[in-house]
Amino acid sequence: MGSSFTVAVDARTASGAYTGIGRYTTALVTALRDTAPDLSMLVIVTEAARAGFGALEGPRVELHATSMEVSRHPAADFWLHVTLPALMRQRSIPLLFSCANYLPALSGGARRILTIHDLVPFRHPELDPWTFVVYLRGMLRLGARVADRIVAVSESTAREIVEILGVDRDRIDVVYNGVQPAFRKLSAEELERRQLDAVGEGPFVLGVGARIPRKNFGRLIEAVALLRKRGYPHRLVIAGPPGLSQPELERLVEAHGLESGVVFIGYADDEMLLTLYNRAALFVYPSIYEGFGIPMVEAMACGTPVACSWTSCMPEIAGEAAQYFDPYDATSIATACEAALAEGGQARADRVALGFARAARFTWEEAARQTAAVFRRTL
Repeated sequence: MGSSFTVAVDARTASGAYTGIGRYTTALVTALRDTAPDLSMLVIVTEAARAGFGALEGPRVELHATSMEVSRHPAADFWLHVTLPALMRQRSIPLLFSCANYLPALSGGARRILTIHDLVPFRHPELDPWTFVVYLRGMLRLGARVADRIVAVSESTAREIVEILGVDRDRIDVVYNGVQPAFRKLSAEELERRQLDAVGEGPFVLGVGARIPRKNFGRLIEAVALLRKRGYPHRLVIAGPPGLSQPELERLVEAHGLESGVVFIGYADDEMLLTLYNRAALFVYPSIYEGFGIPMVEAMACGTPVACSWTSCMPEIAGEAAQYFDPYDATSIATACEAALAEGGQARADRVALGFARAARFTWEEAARQTAAVFRRTL
C-alpha cells in the first residue's frame, strides 16, 4: 500500500431522513473509514446532518459543516463552484469525491471523482418538476465533463452515462452499493418481540420508498386491488416519506375501496425497516427506473421474497432471486405477486436462498475497497 492521502468528500446529499443517496453516502463514508487505513477524509456535511456523522469524527475523519445544502439557489451554486474549490486549494487536498451528481466547475487544484446513481432527468423527465430536471441535467453534464473518474452504481447506469452523457467507458468504474449487515433474517423469538402497531394484524406485502411518481406506487395499489379480487387477503404497507404522489395514492385507495387494505407509514428507520422486511410476505418494488435499488437487496438479506420491475438495473441486481413484471401494467404486477405468494414449501425456501446468495454479493466493505482503489488510481 502506498503513502497516506486525504480526500474531501462532498456528503451534502445526506441530509435529514436518509433514503437512497443519503443511505449510500453515510454507509460508504463509514466503510471507507473502516477499510482504508491509508485514507484521511474531510467530510463536508450540512449543518442539519452533522449530528448523523458525529460518530465518524476521529484521527482520520474531520467534519466540515456548511449551511449550503444541495439546491438550485444561487448562493448554493456559488458555494459549490467558488467556495469549495477555494477550500480545496487552501487545505491542499489533492482529491475531491462527490457522493452524488454535483461537482464544481473549478478544481481548486484537486482531481475530481463523481458518483452518478442514475439518469432520471434524462430517461424520465416527466417524473419530476421541470425546474429540477433542467438544473440536474446541467449539473450531470458538467460533472461528466470535468470529472477525472466517474463511479456508477451499476452496469446499467454505466451504459447510460456513455449513451446519454458521452463519457468514454474507460473513465467509468462500476461499484455496486451494499447492504448494511443489520438487515438479516430474524429468529421467530426476536420477531415476536418486535411490535408493529401501525401495521396491524394479518399478512401484507411491502413497498419501500418515497411517494413520488417514479416509485410507481399507484399501480401497486391497483395490483393489490386485483390480488384481493383473486382471493388474496394481503394488505399493502408502503413505508417512506410522503411526496408528490400522496394525493393520487389516497384517491386510488378510495376508488378501489382499500381504506382498510393499504397502510401508509412515514419515514422508517433501519430498525422499523428490519421488522417490516421480516414480517412481510413479499417485498414489491414497482419502480419505473432505478440506478441500483437498495431496498430490494435489504429485503433479500432479510429472507423476504422479492417481486420487482424488469426495467433499468433491477434484473442486474436481483438476478434469479426475483419475480419480474412490467411496471406500467397493474395486471402484470398482480400476476408476478401472485406467483411469488403462491410459492410455498421448498419452492419458497429455494427462492429465499437465492435471495440470501444475491444479497451476500453486495457489501459496503467491498464498495469501500473498490471506491478507495478508484481514489488511488486517480491520484
